[in-house]
Amino acid sequence: MLMISGCGGDHTNSPADDADVTGDSGALDVGTNPGPDAAADAVVVDAEVDGGPDAAPPVCALSDHAGCASDQLCCEVGGVPACVSTSMSECAACGTACDTDAADSCVDRACRCGTEASCTGATPLCDATPGVCVECLSLSDCTDELCVDGSCLECDPADNTGCAGDTPICDAATTICRACQNDSECTAPGAMVCADAGVNLGACVECDAGNDTACTGSLPACDVTSNQCVECTSSWLHCGGTTPICDMMVCRACAGDDECALINPGWSCGGSGACG
Repeated sequence: MLMISGCGGDHTNSPADDADVTGDSGALDVGTNPGPDAAADAVVVDAEVDGGPDAAPPVCALSDHAGCASDQLCCEVGGVPACVSTSMSECAACGTACDTDAADSCVDRACRCGTEASCTGATPLCDATPGVCVECLSLSDCTDELCVDGSCLECDPADNTGCAGDTPICDAATTICRACQNDSECTAPGAMVCADAGVNLGACVECDAGNDTACTGSLPACDVTSNQCVECTSSWLHCGGTTPICDMMVCRACAGDDECALINPGWSCGGSGACG
């Protein structure tokens, strides 16, 4: 808005003077040929033009976010600097999102995992539940290993997962599979004895020469070679009736007097297959 007021009488501009008052910008031009009373005129300019001397300063600084709270960024909104709230999708800088694998929050314009900085290096993933950086969150994050409590390991000491054969125990100190050292370490059903000899030395097995307590019922004997419970290892100890002969760890009927004589020299093989 342009207002011109004159003191000391009416003032009429010449056509040339009128041309000086208005221009392409609409601003007052006090150029050549001022009227005789121009020195007495007071000029008041309502500066609502962008960039004018009375224009409002920017709300904040784009360069360093000065003027905004710690949980805000100074970003251009509609071409004008404005404070906007930070978030996971815009945290450290305008338009820059946090890596959701490495962070779970944005605090003070920094991507964070829990109370720590965003995850990098050997522990690149953020476990959001406790808010800590870890090596893995699932099996797919490891190569030929298990994901155990956020780390890629050969085995899990909690239940010996990952171990088998003659190294069935996951050592709690090294998280490496090793041989069993005593029966108490073998806890899996059907393999609760630590073999202390033979081809299965160090493996958790069903039975061995020193422990055949698992062998009961129809499989009362322990084959110490295979460390498995079987029907028989001795005709005298495990067979009888119409199946008195232990043959390849299975009781069967006798086939001749000589088989019965091995059990008792005075016995012969009867028609029912029993020795007597």
